Amino acid sequence: MTFQIGMSYEAQPLERLLRLNGDSRLCRMAVQSKAFPENPRAALEEAGKALFTEAGDRELFLGFVRGFGVSGVEEQLEHLRLYAALAEQNLERARESRDGKTRLSVCLGLFAGVLVCLVLL
Repeated sequence: MTFQIGMSYEAQPLERLLRLNGDSRLCRMAVQSKAFPENPRAALEEAGKALFTEAGDRELFLGFVRGFGVSGVEEQLEHLRLYAALAEQNLERARESRDGKTRLSVCLGLFAGVLVCLVLL
């Protein structure tokens, strides 16, 4: 959201937005990259590749970065909204996967407990 505000009201360049968002691990990694002074977008890509371990998340982020800063302010705001919605979908899928794995773990734990009880009897 800070990127959106920085772009909407102040039309900040990417390197300034990254520096201003020092509380974000991703932004800190990008700013600390050797590539940052010459190419902030490449530094942001490097940071994303290092930070995102899931292939789907990494591809989503790289798509975001490749289109970031390429057009005017209004188009960039639309770009941010689009990728925020796509990220929300990925997050929802991750939550569903976590919930499914949690249920599976509980069932396996109960099954193992019942099996141990039967063996002890």
